[in-house]
Amino acid sequence: MYKAIAWQLGLPVERNRASAYRAIHTEVCRPAIECRIHPVLVVDEAQHLRNDVLEDLRLLANYAMDSERRLCLLLVGLTELRRRLAGTSLPLFEPSAVQALYQATYGLPRKVNLVAHYALSAAALAKARQITAEHVHSALEEVQRSAPSSSCP
Repeated sequence: MYKAIAWQLGLPVERNRASAYRAIHTEVCRPAIECRIHPVLVVDEAQHLRNDVLEDLRLLANYAMDSERRLCLLLVGLTELRRRLAGTSLPLFEPSAVQALYQATYGLPRKVNLVAHYALSAAALAKARQITAEHVHSALEEVQRSAPSSSCP
């Protein structure tokens, strides 16, 4: 990862990880100190990164001089990335919750999004680690209560 970052910064690509790290650190700190510009490193598809690479990025972003961070790290990726960073490998929705969500919404994307949002809130209030079918059912009830009633003549 350090080689790719160094190459993107226009630095000579070092063979040694420690040398590459020092070169990147120097290049990142230079504009932060001289121009008060804080560089941002954006990593897309970050869910594909190995854990050791994520740790390298963390070290690079957490390096503080004078207690001031010099680099902002932005990881962009799928929900799987959030679970990895949070330290859990559990899927967010139990299989029964996925089935209940599909049955309640007929797979219509806007309805799935709405009911899933309420189910996530219900699970968060219950401090649950996973969304269950019960969360989906209570979410569906909440959505139906909050939906405007339409009475046609």
